[in-house]
Amino acid sequence: MKMATLRKGFLVWWIGVILLAPMVATADDFPMFRLNPQRTGATNLSSESGPGRAFLRWWWPAQQERGITLEIDRDGVNRAGDYAVIRGSVETVNILNANAATDGFRDSYDYAIAVNPTDADDPTSGATVEVRWRNATPDELDPNSASYNPLVARPTRYRIAVWFPSSGTRVGDTERRNVRAAVFRVRYPVGANQYREMLFLVDQTAGGGWVRLGTAGSTVYHRNSAGRWERMTLPADATFPFDGRRPIEVYAYNTSMHTDDNGNFDDAGRLAVFDAVQFQPEIGAFYSSPVAATIQVAPGRAEQLVYIGRIERASREPVAGFTDQNVDNPGTAEDERLFYLLTEEIGVMYCYDNVGRVVWRYPLNVTGQRAVTVDDADGAPTFLADPAWLAPGIPQPDPFGGSYLQTVAVGTSDPITWARVRWQPDLQPSNGSETARYTVYVWLPQNDGLVQRTTVARYIVHHEEGDTVVEVDQTANTASGQWVSLGTYRMRRGSTNYVELVNYVRKADEVGRVVIADAARFVEQGTGASGIYSTPVVQTLPMRLPDGTVADRQVVFFTANDGRVYALDAVGNGDGTTFSYWVWPREPLNENPTVGSFGYSSPLVVNIGTGGSPDWRVYVANSNGRVYSLNASGNGDFNANNPGSTSRIWIYPAANQAAVVDGFVSTPAFNRTSGVGPTIFVGGLDGRLYALNAEGSGGTTTERWIYPGKYEPPSGDNPALPEELPLDAISTTPAVFDGKVYFAAADGRVYCVRERGTGRRRTERVWVWPYAQRPPVRTAGDEDPVEPFLYSSPTVAAGVVTVADSNPRDVLFIGDRGGRMYALDAQGTGDGRTELLWRDVTDPANPRPSGSQELGGAIYSSSTFTQVIPSRSSTGTPAVPAVVVGTMDGLVVALSAFNSGPGTVRSVLDDANNTRNVRGDILWGWRTEGQAVFASPAVANNWLYVAGDDGILYAFSPTGGFLTPGEPPGGELVDAALVPSLQNLAVEVFSAEEYRRIVQRREATPEEVVAGSRPPRKTGYEWGETVYVIAYGMQGLTPPARSITLVLRSRAATINRTVGVVPYTYEGQTRWMAYHAFRITPTQDGDAWTPGAAYTAAVRVTATTTSGGGQTTTTSTERTVTPYYEFRILHPIA
Repeated sequence: MKMATLRKGFLVWWIGVILLAPMVATADDFPMFRLNPQRTGATNLSSESGPGRAFLRWWWPAQQERGITLEIDRDGVNRAGDYAVIRGSVETVNILNANAATDGFRDSYDYAIAVNPTDADDPTSGATVEVRWRNATPDELDPNSASYNPLVARPTRYRIAVWFPSSGTRVGDTERRNVRAAVFRVRYPVGANQYREMLFLVDQTAGGGWVRLGTAGSTVYHRNSAGRWERMTLPADATFPFDGRRPIEVYAYNTSMHTDDNGNFDDAGRLAVFDAVQFQPEIGAFYSSPVAATIQVAPGRAEQLVYIGRIERASREPVAGFTDQNVDNPGTAEDERLFYLLTEEIGVMYCYDNVGRVVWRYPLNVTGQRAVTVDDADGAPTFLADPAWLAPGIPQPDPFGGSYLQTVAVGTSDPITWARVRWQPDLQPSNGSETARYTVYVWLPQNDGLVQRTTVARYIVHHEEGDTVVEVDQTANTASGQWVSLGTYRMRRGSTNYVELVNYVRKADEVGRVVIADAARFVEQGTGASGIYSTPVVQTLPMRLPDGTVADRQVVFFTANDGRVYALDAVGNGDGTTFSYWVWPREPLNENPTVGSFGYSSPLVVNIGTGGSPDWRVYVANSNGRVYSLNASGNGDFNANNPGSTSRIWIYPAANQAAVVDGFVSTPAFNRTSGVGPTIFVGGLDGRLYALNAEGSGGTTTERWIYPGKYEPPSGDNPALPEELPLDAISTTPAVFDGKVYFAAADGRVYCVRERGTGRRRTERVWVWPYAQRPPVRTAGDEDPVEPFLYSSPTVAAGVVTVADSNPRDVLFIGDRGGRMYALDAQGTGDGRTELLWRDVTDPANPRPSGSQELGGAIYSSSTFTQVIPSRSSTGTPAVPAVVVGTMDGLVVALSAFNSGPGTVRSVLDDANNTRNVRGDILWGWRTEGQAVFASPAVANNWLYVAGDDGILYAFSPTGGFLTPGEPPGGELVDAALVPSLQNLAVEVFSAEEYRRIVQRREATPEEVVAGSRPPRKTGYEWGETVYVIAYGMQGLTPPARSITLVLRSRAATINRTVGVVPYTYEGQTRWMAYHAFRITPTQDGDAWTPGAAYTAAVRVTATTTSGGGQTTTTSTERTVTPYYEFRILHPIA
C-alpha cells in the first residue's frame, strides 16, 4: 500500500505542475472550427506543408474494440454466423440466370411465393416458409470451442439491415413483383438468460441495398404478456443488444401485411425474397469536426492532442418501477416496452494523443466519480493476485505506473487450476444511482517483441447481467502502451462487480507464453444526455480559480444539444478524465428565455480587449434565435467533481425582444473591423446575416448591419429604409477576409458583402454567384442557382494560382448539396459578379468555366485548404495546393486547387511501371467505413484528421506505418486507370430490345450492340416505363463482385443499385458486365423519381485489396455514358 500512496502523491503533484503551464501553440495548429476566428479555413502554405502523401497512420477505435460488421448471406460465404431454411421450401436463383434480378447480394438468392396471413393480428400466421440468419453459431460464441471467434463474441449493440434483390425475377414466363410488406422477426438476448423478439415490415419492391430494420416511425409488432403480437410505432431507431454469449436470430416469412384501400391483403402471388442480413456494431458517430493543438502535457514536454465530440448510444436507464416482468404488459408505457431496443444519445468529448490513445473522455451528465483506475501496485482489496503472478524478469516498455505482473499460460481447461488476478473497484455511480453502465479498459505495456505474449488472453467481466468472456490479443500494441476496451456493462454501486484475468489459453501452441496483468479502468458511460455536434475550441486564456486568483489555463470549449456551453481542462486529470471550469447555463430551462439545442453551432472564443486589458469572451448562437456573449474565464467556483459557473455578458436580441425567426445553426465568425471595432458575424435561418457589436452594453448589443437589411425608420433628413426580402436559410458559417464577409445560403448562391457597413444598419453587396440582380426575387438576366449550400462553409485562400490564368488570386472554395466543389474569385470581377476559376477541359480546344465533377454525395463538410502530395506520385514530388473535403457518401477527397474541373488528367506510373493518365482533379482520397462524412477535416503540423458517421477518427501523415493494431478501416482511392481489369469499363443506356438481346437471350455483347446501328436514345420516360442500364468491359474479375453500383442521377435525386456481375465473351476474351432495369414508378412500388428532372446514367466500381503489410487499397471510379446523355421524367402519372 505504501507504493500506491507514493504513486497517487506523484499524480497530484504532476497535475499541479501542468495546470500552471501555458499552451505551446504553434502557427500550424488547428485549434478551432475553420482554423481561426475569421473562419477562413486556409492553412499557411509558407509554413504548413500539409499531410504530404497522407498515409493512414492511426485510427480510433481499433478493430478489437469496435468489433466487425457481419454480412450473413444465403450463399454461405460468411465471416461468421449462418443461414438456414427452417420450414418449407424455397427456390434458389443464381444471378447468371437470365430470369434473375441482378442486384442480389452475391451470387444467388432465394424466394418463395407470398401468401396472405390467416390472422390479421399475427403477421407470421399462414406462412409456409421460414428462413433464419444468425450473427454467430453457438460454437463461435463458446470460448472453449475450437470455432470460438473473439471478434464476433464481443458484446455490443447491433444495427440490423437486410438485403434483397429488386422486383423483376421471372417465374416461368412472368416477371414477378416483390412483396410490399415482407415480415421479418428479430430474436435477441436480454438479461442473464432470456430472449425477446419483435416483428418488422419491409417493402421489398426496390432492393439492391441495405434496408435497416427498426427505423424511427416504422411499424413494428411486439409480443404482449398474453402472447399476442401487438402493433406499435417505433419512436426512435432500434438497436439490438448482443451479450457475446447467445446469438441474435433474424427470421423471414413468405407472408406480407400489405393491404388494398379496403383493408384486404393483396400481395399473394408476389415474391418474398431472402438474401442477406447485416449486423453492424453500434459504435457511435462523429458529426463534430476534429481540432488539434500543441499542449504542454508535462514539464518540458509538449504534444499535439486532438479533440472532438462524439455521439454514442447507450441502453436507456430503467424508469422508476421498471421490472423485466412488466415490460410486455400492454398497459406499460411504450418506452418501457421497448426498453431493450431503444437507446439514449450521449455526447462525449474526447481528447487523443497523436498515436491514437484516449487521453481523457468527458461524458455529459456524469458528476462525481467519472472513472476508477485499479493498478497492480494498489494491492488488496481492489487488486488481488494469486501467487503465480510475479514481477517480470524482462520488463516490457511503458507499463502503467511503472510496474505490472505476469505469469505463464497454461492449457488446462479446468478452472480450478487457473491462476487469477482480480480488479475489484469501489464504484460510485453519479446522481445517486444504484447501477450505471461502465466501459472497462485494461492497460497493456508496449510489446517490444522480446517477450512471447499470448494472443488469446482471457478476461472475465462479472457484471449485473452475467459473466462475459473477452479475449484480448496482448501482442498487438507494438507502438506503445495502450488501453484496450473490454466492452460496456451495467455495474452496481460498491464492489459487487469485478474483472478477472486467468492464465488459461485455448490455443495449444500458446501454452508457455506470457500473460500480462497491469491496470484496469472503469469509466462511467453517462446517461440521459444530448449529443455533441459542435466543434470544440482549444484556447489558452486566464481562468479564475477557486482561491480567487487568475492564471493562464489550457481550455476546451464546446456546445451541446442539452442547451449548455462547456469549458473543460484541456490536459486532463491523468486518469482518463478531465474536469470542467464552468458550464453555462446550469439549467437551460431556468434561463430567460429558455436556451435551446445548439446543434452544429460551435463556440467562438476571442480576446476583444486591447493592450494590457484582456477581455476574453465566448460567443454562441442558439436554436432559440439568440446570440450570447459569455465571460470565458468563469467565476472560479468549480471543484474536482463539479463544474463551476460563468456569467452572461449580453444576449441578442434582448430578452424582452422577439427572437430571430427559426434560430441559428451557423457558427459565429469574428474580426476587429477597421474603423469600427470588434465584430461578430453570424447567419440566421431567417435568411439574414447579422454583424453585431462584440462588446455590447446594458446586457445586450446592437447590430452594426444586417444583410439583407431590415426596416430602418426615418433618421433626421434620411427617409425610412424599407425591409428587404430575406434570402433562403443560412446554415453556413461566414468567412471574413480582406474587408469582406463571405457566406452562402440554401438558395444555391454565394454572397460577398462589405465587412464595414454603409450606415443605418446596412452594408452593400460586392458580388453574388451565380449572379442575380435582387435575390430572392427572380429577374430577367439572372443566372440559375446551383444546388443549395447547407452547412458547407466558404474557405478563402490568398494567392492561389488556378487554370484561369497564371496570376495568383484570392480564391473562395465551397461545396453544394449536389456534390460539386466550386472555386470562385474572392475579389470579384468588379460588376457585382465573380467568376468560376476552374475549367472543364474535356474538350481541350474549348475550355469553359466549371465546378468540379459530382463527387458522388452531397457536401455538407466544410473544406480545408492545404497541400498534399498526389497519390501514386514519384519520389520527390512536391506537395501541391489542394482542397480537402468530406462527402455524404463516406468519402474524403483532396481536390486540386489549380483545376478540379472535368477532363483534367495527370500522368502516373502503374504497378507495371507503365505511364497512365488518371483523373487530375482528385489528388488523393479515402473511403471511410461509413455512409457520410459530415465533419470538416483538420490539418495541423503535417497531420490530417478526418471523422465520419462510422464513429472512427482517422489520422494521416506524410510517413507510413500503422500505429494502431488490427485491420485498418476503409481504404485509399485508386483511379481505375491503374487497375487493368477496369481500363475498358463503359456504361450505356439501352433500349428494351437491345437489353433483351444482351441480357436475356445472350445473342450479342454490349460492345457489338454499341458498335452497330442503333435507334436514337430516348430523351424522355413516362412513369411505368423502364430504363435499361448495362456496365460492361470489365476484365479479370472474381465473382461475387457486389461492388458494381449502377446509378441514375439528377440534381434532385440519385437512384443506386448495387449489382452482381456476369461473364460474357468478346473477341475471344472473358469480360464481365453488370446490368439493371430501373422501373420508373411511384414510390409505393419503386424509387423516388422527380418529374421534370434530367437524369444521367453512371457506373461506380469499388474494390478493396489488402497488401502483405496490411495496407488496404480501395479502387473507386465512376464512369458516365459517353458521349454525355441525359433523359427526363416526363409526367407524374403512370
